[in-house]
Amino acid sequence: MSKNFKNSSDTEVVNYGIGSIKGWVVNDDIAIMPNAKFTAYQVNFLAIYEAQMLQTLETDGLLGLSPMSYRKGNSGE
Repeated sequence: MSKNFKNSSDTEVVNYGIGSIKGWVVNDDIAIMPNAKFTAYQVNFLAIYEAQMLQTLETDGLLGLSPMSYRKGNSGE
């Protein structure tokens, strides 16, 4: 979490095959490497609080698998 982190009370459900996740819509900067050259700024994503049918998934996140409505510049229409 960076100093630019923004929380919200908005929640979303996203289905992945037979599984699903529920989370709060948040906004923050995402860095793949500890270098500003590889940072994506003001990215909307979900802070997950519940997952169903994904117990065997070994991961610490699903970066890049967001619905189109979360992508910057998309009005969600």
